[in-house]
Amino acid sequence: EKKTDNDESSASYYEDWCLSRDLSSAARLYCSDPTSDVDLETRNDAIEKAFLERHPNALKNLPAELRPKGRPLDGRIIVSEAFHDALDDGLLSVQAGHVAASTEQGILLSKTTKIKK
Repeated sequence: EKKTDNDESSASYYEDWCLSRDLSSAARLYCSDPTSDVDLETRNDAIEKAFLERHPNALKNLPAELRPKGRPLDGRIIVSEAFHDALDDGLLSVQAGHVAASTEQGILLSKTTKIKK
């Protein structure tokens, strides 16, 4: 059976979370600890809460189609110390699309939503 982008068991269903290591005590929950009784759901809740306290506009700064669909620890995580700070300060903006070309002056995006394979 072929998986689609809307299939929760498909990796493409989940968008990556770009999180900061600067999440106070919640940052310790990124990695599982076999000696701890803190389950994945609790870890997800704590990280998401700490992240949104640190960057309250983080999800609003992303186009709707690029917002994570899963929980922070359910898929891949990208860790960036400055990404959301730069978004909050207006130094960066995020656009949905595919990179069509790039030069040292900038990036050209194609607004197509699907790439044919």
